[in-house]
Amino acid sequence: SVSGASASGAGAGRSDATAEALGALRAAAETLARAGADADVLSRQSRAQLLDAESFRERKSAELRAAEDAVSAESDRLATRVAELRDELARTERKAEDAAARARLAAEERTEFEEAHGAVRGALKSKVSDLDRRVREYAAESAAVEAVAVCVGAVAEHRKNALKTLASDAKIDEARARGAYVASVAAHARGQAGAARLCLDRLTFCADELRERRGKRKEANALGLGADVDEDLAAGCAAIERKYLEAEEGMNAVLAAGAALRWEAERIAPEAFVRSGEPGADGADVSDGGSGVAGSNPLRGALLDVFAEASEAREAFAKLTRPVFFNEGTVGEAMAAAAAEAGVDASFGGIAPAEPMSPPRRSGAAAAVDEEKEEKEEVKEEKKEKEEEEKQEEKQEEEEKQEEEEKQEE
Repeated sequence: SVSGASASGAGAGRSDATAEALGALRAAAETLARAGADADVLSRQSRAQLLDAESFRERKSAELRAAEDAVSAESDRLATRVAELRDELARTERKAEDAAARARLAAEERTEFEEAHGAVRGALKSKVSDLDRRVREYAAESAAVEAVAVCVGAVAEHRKNALKTLASDAKIDEARARGAYVASVAAHARGQAGAARLCLDRLTFCADELRERRGKRKEANALGLGADVDEDLAAGCAAIERKYLEAEEGMNAVLAAGAALRWEAERIAPEAFVRSGEPGADGADVSDGGSGVAGSNPLRGALLDVFAEASEAREAFAKLTRPVFFNEGTVGEAMAAAAAEAGVDASFGGIAPAEPMSPPRRSGAAAAVDEEKEEKEEVKEEKKEKEEEEKQEEKQEEEEKQEEEEKQEE
């Protein structure tokens, strides 16, 4: 009974366990069914997610390939740019080296320029100091010139007043001096005319004598009278030639002196060369000392006849036929020396007056006026010379400044 009881108890226990197991199986089947449904749902969802993931992967792969291509292209471009930049860097380094060399050369040139500039500056400083000194000297000289001008003005005023008081006496003295001068010129011209006539007579005599002696010499040679006779006649011819040359020199000197005397007289007393009633240099009747004012003047035409004799002698001298000398070279040199000594242009049978002498200075009031004019002209000339010197110095300074500016620009 005990074992039966235990066996019944055991059977009841198994049934309960089976029931529980069946219940558990049913619950597991249900759970499995639900899980299968859930698994189908999840499978479908997983497939959809897989498809989405594959499409996303394809899109991302395409994007990455595009990005990789872009990066590769950018890398290639950057590599090319790096190569270009390296070349540019090499060129820049070469340029930098060239610039450094030019900089060193420029520094050397700058040093040389500074040295030259210092020398030029020192020279300009010395020049400026010299110019300042000259300016002070010129200022002192200008003050002195102004003082002299004031003094000369006072003297001129004093002379002017004195000349006003001496005007009438000066006119009388000048008229008397003109008369005495015309008289002395007339006497001198008469003496020169006489000397010219004497020279003409000598020239005529010597020419005739020389012609005659040369004819005798030819006849002696034709007759064969010997060498001693020929030598005597040749010596006589040479002596006559010398005398002819001396007379010709004397005639040249007389005519030159007469021309100078006439030039001087025409400027000091021009009325003495104009006849009464003839117009003077200004077209008026020269009757009052060459002033052109009508009146009586005893000096009119006083020297015409006197110098007419000299003109006749000149014409006669020009018409002479000059003989041919045996030694033309010696005679020509002697003639040139004589003409140079007499101050004339000697030619065969003619004469031209030498450069006329300046007329003598007048005396009295006219001389005082001349002295005053000369002093004023000297002062003006000195001022002009100083102004020219200042202009030249200013021009030199401007040129130096321009050169310095050009050097600085370079």
